[in-house]
Amino acid sequence: MTPQRHEDTKIGRGKSQPLCLYILSLCLCGFVVSIVLRAGGLKTSASTSASAAPLEGCLKCHDKIEPMHQFSPTATLDKLDNGKDALGLTCTACHGGNPAATTKEDAHVRPRFPREWMRDGKFRIPERSGPLLARESLEFVRFLNPGDLRVAAQTCGTSECHTSETGAVARSMMAHGAMLWGAALYNNGGFPLKDTAFGESYGATGAPQSLV
Repeated sequence: MTPQRHEDTKIGRGKSQPLCLYILSLCLCGFVVSIVLRAGGLKTSASTSASAAPLEGCLKCHDKIEPMHQFSPTATLDKLDNGKDALGLTCTACHGGNPAATTKEDAHVRPRFPREWMRDGKFRIPERSGPLLARESLEFVRFLNPGDLRVAAQTCGTSECHTSETGAVARSMMAHGAMLWGAALYNNGGFPLKDTAFGESYGATGAPQSLV
């Protein structure tokens, strides 16, 4: 058997090196592609899970409630869209409360006088709730009625909603009892002028206020 010359061995090694590098490159490319695909899959599943999760714990009990705003320039909704109405408002944007809570006790704003709001073991708004609400916190007033003029500036009157309307209604007949007083006094001969000069108005703290 004729021994292989040094030149032949060198040539054989030179031919095998590109092949090894080619195979190694393919393996590395496959490894990198698998990592990228796996990361993309995890990111997609995480984003899908996040988008599917309710934005607020309120939906655990109130998922069937109708949208506050059914129409917008780009959408019409018959039911909440992942906790938002057609304008993108959520429950707590108006009512306040704890959006991260998943229980009624933690999510709802608690009244200062809880016994006054209970009837037959259940939460009930009294027929004459005005004097009781005047003793409650503004947070609880907002929770019951976001349109109450004591809190409207923080709810309806935000820059994205009804700013001008909220400012105007605070100085209108909706903020005092002058129309009722004036009509009753004039119609029953108690005051000779139709212009309202008697009424009552109260501020956010329940103290009497004057309207200009």
